[in-house]
Amino acid sequence: MHHVSLSVTNPKQREYLRSLAFNPDSDNVALWQDLANQLMFTGAKFDPERASSARKSLGIVIVRKGGRRTVHVNTTMFTAALKLAKIEGFNMPQSIYTGPDNPGRKLSSQQVAAPAPLPPPPPPPAVVIAAPATRALAPAPVVPVLVTSERWPNADFKDLLALMRDHMTTHNIKLLTITETGVSFKRIEVVEGDLAL
Repeated sequence: MHHVSLSVTNPKQREYLRSLAFNPDSDNVALWQDLANQLMFTGAKFDPERASSARKSLGIVIVRKGGRRTVHVNTTMFTAALKLAKIEGFNMPQSIYTGPDNPGRKLSSQQVAAPAPLPPPPPPPAVVIAAPATRALAPAPVVPVLVTSERWPNADFKDLLALMRDHMTTHNIKLLTITETGVSFKRIEVVEGDLAL
């Protein structure tokens, strides 16, 4: 697999950032409609990894709940990332955008850019049936990871923590400390018996 540079200075990554700089609440379909007509994206496919990374570096978090789509923007991260990418002329974003969620507007990973830079790509057909929200998408998610809470955005990390908690309980481990340099913990031994007083 080839390595995709997600650095804010990478020309393609800068375009994903630039598009979001002017429309922070763009969903993937709107984002790709903005990018698809550019020469550097001719014949290319929408790249969910680039879109996700661009949103992450701009501090944009999308929460979907009850048919609503809420976009949270960390304005400090937003301006810092755009300054680093040398993108100017954007308006300061709101910190929250809300609107109805359009699950029918998912991009298929096969959707390609129109080769000619003139006509905008046609909107997806209205007959698209969205997968139920409970079913996991395979093999790779096309939409950004659904964030259930800003504190634990990564489900794998939650699973790992649950396994660690079970292991700690089994082995009477208390006060687990994980740092960049190592791991320390205190273990409590339970000894049964009568104490002589």
